[in-house]
Amino acid sequence: MSLAEWAAVMPEYFPEGSGGGVSDASAKIWEDFDGFKEAAKKFEVAALSVVEAANLSDIDAIMAAASTVGDKCKSCHRKFKKLIFWQNLKYFKLNLV
Repeated sequence: MSLAEWAAVMPEYFPEGSGGGVSDASAKIWEDFDGFKEAAKKFEVAALSVVEAANLSDIDAIMAAASTVGDKCKSCHRKFKKLIFWQNLKYFKLNLV
């Protein structure tokens, strides 16, 4: 499964009422499911842009698109994934220094 294919189906893996178990998924997924779907769609579009750039053999566009994919992953994880201790520690170090 490609990144774009995964992004297209990702919300289906988080149906209403599926939270609460042992998971890194934050309750924010279900509290803001429309926002979660929007983030997945942005990730899908970014992943498809890498393919488009690769089809053009444009290395600069590939690098820019790949960076955007990483940004979309990071922003979604920050909003919709539970922070574990080391991530909290890293966050506080970055913001306190």
